Amino acid sequence: MKLTGVKQLDSKLAKLDSKLGKRTLRRSQKQVLKPILQDAKANAPVDTGEYKAGHKIRAGRRSRVNLETEVQVKGVRHAPLVEFDKKYKDGRVVKGAHNLENAYEKHADNAVDKMIDAIWAEVKKVTK
Repeated sequence: MKLTGVKQLDSKLAKLDSKLGKRTLRRSQKQVLKPILQDAKANAPVDTGEYKAGHKIRAGRRSRVNLETEVQVKGVRHAPLVEFDKKYKDGRVVKGAHNLENAYEKHADNAVDKMIDAIWAEVKKVTK
């Protein structure tokens, strides 16, 4: 994979105010993660609807050089039991839904290109 235009994009982001640059990055990250969220929600098993409704895009950890955004299931205690396989001591295995994992894998191939395009679009909006 060859990335082009990253140095120019980095210099444009560096010229922006710190808060404005972070807001620009967050918006573009959310824009790229929306299809993953929609796909995960569409393939989520529905019993009470709590698991499906718990899918959210959330700001993750951040530092001076890092800004994270993630798709997660929030506020649902049984989410890991639904998502992942459950192995019992007697050898039984209950298959998990793997809807978040499958949604990510479906959209991961071109996520970097989409992210760069989304950041450029946000930077152009802000600098007009």
